[in-house]
Amino acid sequence: MRTVLRSIPGMTASQAAFAYILANSLVSSCVFGTTKLANLQDVLRAVDLQLDEASRMAIRDTYDSLPGAIGV
Repeated sequence: MRTVLRSIPGMTASQAAFAYILANSLVSSCVFGTTKLANLQDVLRAVDLQLDEASRMAIRDTYDSLPGAIGV
């Protein structure tokens, strides 16, 4: 999963993960934790980022291939 998240152009892996979550209409809230201000700032930038369809599908396909993945 980390590999595909790191491969999203113009985003850090954290930003790609949160952009994916925030774009999902089935998700009503997103909670995360960090101990470093720089990590918090990085994640907060994801609010203004959008994934293209190919990136969304790559993340979803990778998740679906994980053992024990919960399908939605």
